[in-house]
Amino acid sequence: MIENETNWGTELWDQYDNLATHTLKGIEFLERFGHFIRDRATIETEYANKLRRLAKTYQPRKKDEEENQ
Repeated sequence: MIENETNWGTELWDQYDNLATHTLKGIEFLERFGHFIRDRATIETEYANKLRRLAKTYQPRKKDEEENQ
């Protein structure tokens, strides 16, 4: 074993509260980030659907193309 390698089991045995707090903060961050990603995906999906609908509305129809020619 290398001398500089940390043995977490013996080094952190008295740091349970700090480790628990750090882990809890990580979990809370990931939950908030997950909510953000889900909300952003919903907004982007709605935006894409509205853009498709807009493009379809203003697309020339077959009858209009034939009349213009």
